[in-house]
Amino acid sequence: MKTFIFSALFLSFLSISSLANADYFQIVDGSDGSDIQYAQVYVDGRSYGYTDRYGRIEVDRPNGIYAGKVVVRDDHKKPEVKKLEFNIDGDPALKKIIAQ
Repeated sequence: MKTFIFSALFLSFLSISSLANADYFQIVDGSDGSDIQYAQVYVDGRSYGYTDRYGRIEVDRPNGIYAGKVVVRDDHKKPEVKKLEFNIDGDPALKKIIAQ
């Protein structure tokens, strides 16, 4: 029973510590320098949600460099896909990414 409780506590600690290593990004349009607001973001083919009104998003992945994309939607145009590169390093500082 003690082993089970210890294992459960250890696994809980691991899941909490992995959340603490999330990186924060601000995605900026390479063509005009504006923040890309409310756009869907993909990292390594997986959707991570949407940027906020300042183009920010949190990404929780193991350290490494990942390809990504952002889907920019405008009411008057077709969706535009822009390429991204995420450098995940566990640093909590906000990192700016230029979308191409």
